[in-house]
Amino acid sequence: MSLRSVLFCAIFCSIIPSSLAFDLSALQTRIEQGTNQNQATQILSELNAHLSQAPNDYAALFLKARVLVQINQIPEAEKTYRTLIDLDPTQPEAYNNLAKILVTKGDLEGAQTLLEKAMQTHPSYAAVYDNLSHIYVAKARDSYGKALRLESGKSQLELTELAALQMQPQTQSQTQSRLAPRTQSNTAIQSSQAKASMGVELTLSDQDAATATTISDNSIPAFNENEIITTLQGWAAAWSEQSADVYFVFYADDYHPPGKSRHRWQQDRRKRLKKPSWIQIGLKEIEVKPINNKEAQVDLIQIYRASNYQDRTKKQIKLRQTPDGWRIIAERSVSN
Repeated sequence: MSLRSVLFCAIFCSIIPSSLAFDLSALQTRIEQGTNQNQATQILSELNAHLSQAPNDYAALFLKARVLVQINQIPEAEKTYRTLIDLDPTQPEAYNNLAKILVTKGDLEGAQTLLEKAMQTHPSYAAVYDNLSHIYVAKARDSYGKALRLESGKSQLELTELAALQMQPQTQSQTQSRLAPRTQSNTAIQSSQAKASMGVELTLSDQDAATATTISDNSIPAFNENEIITTLQGWAAAWSEQSADVYFVFYADDYHPPGKSRHRWQQDRRKRLKKPSWIQIGLKEIEVKPINNKEAQVDLIQIYRASNYQDRTKKQIKLRQTPDGWRIIAERSVSN
């Protein structure tokens, strides 16, 4: 190589920012294509070398946390995700993936808290909402199982990991602005938009909205629609698993259909739950309407699939808030 070429290379390399020499997207592609232990360790070494020069590179830290999980360095991965949350509390992915780690450690309460924070930062993130729903249902099953001396669920809870950042990390001023308190009306609008984007519709009539305002003004706690939805998800999950004992817990103690005793109803339901070799229950177009601060009506589409039959039914379900959670007090099919 000529002296001129050597000098040109030296000058050119000296003016290229070091960040350009580090190809984060290439590392991420290598991870997504699948890596063994040695390859993942090599990627981690490259990330650490870059982070020694740019310790607050959010995207690089996020990728590092994912690699640490892959090579089973869980305590270090947990520490890295917490660093990410401190760097930018408005990013939902770090909350979500840290929640996944806590679930593997059996900390459902901690995972729930993290996922609820993720939802506050990005209410329309469907994957986060889905993970949070799984947490609520798992906690319900665990609680009911202990109360009834039942075995735990058929499979271990597994949350979805988020592999990429949807949004650019915020600057400090942007973070403070985004975390500033919102007005009640803006929060309600954002919540409704988020539910609609995930196929869950929550609506209040004018009269119900006025009632809700009155309840708030009188310092009586209004109910949380998410709790009602996740209660119904647990009910549908118990039905799908054909677990009669757990299924019955979702009904109020005084529930019984018209013209039938509770004991007779339970006998009939046990037979119907066990008859098919498999059942799948889906709930769509969920609409929650408050009756008062302790009762609510839910309109929804119930999709029933089983080994011997399937149908789609519009249902109206009434629930009451009890010390043990929301319980079904009435249900009926309605004409379309």
